[in-house]
Amino acid sequence: MSERSDLLHFKFENYGDSMLQKMNKLREENKFCDVTVLIDDIEVQGHKIVFAAGSPFLRDQFLLNDSREVKISILQSSEVGRQLLLSCYSGVLEFPEMELVNYLTAASFLQMSHIVERCTQALWKFIKPKQPMESKEGCEPQSASPQSKEHQGDARGSPKQDSPCIHPSEDSMDIEDSDIQ
Repeated sequence: MSERSDLLHFKFENYGDSMLQKMNKLREENKFCDVTVLIDDIEVQGHKIVFAAGSPFLRDQFLLNDSREVKISILQSSEVGRQLLLSCYSGVLEFPEMELVNYLTAASFLQMSHIVERCTQALWKFIKPKQPMESKEGCEPQSASPQSKEHQGDARGSPKQDSPCIHPSEDSMDIEDSDIQ
């Protein structure tokens, strides 16, 4: 006779968020806090397990030094570091756009890859141009000399819609491939 075992499987939606909220409340009440992270002149009370999960750098510090206090120095303001650590409890980070590089740098130091990734994505908005420099129609050759028509070629050599246009000068056409090093 074989035993039959039916398994029940429960999945609790938002359980992780709920647990973080409860841990944050405990932190705010200074209950079960087992570490103080000193960031220059600011003390951040918390739970090693939460900070270690959010920051591999802090996890390594806790493993190397079984102390109730960890000192770190962040070149950015210590408030930036405090906000990063508190985000471990909430999963939310909000700061002025002008502070983006400070948060990116501090998050890199703390090895908070999820924050580094988001800050890097936000940084692209400042680096990438919003529109192509010229449209495809603006990429037509400037002169109709036989030499320039010869180099127009087929569609494979034509500039893409999103790429900037580069027009060869007459001098650049005189360069042999062997002259390029």
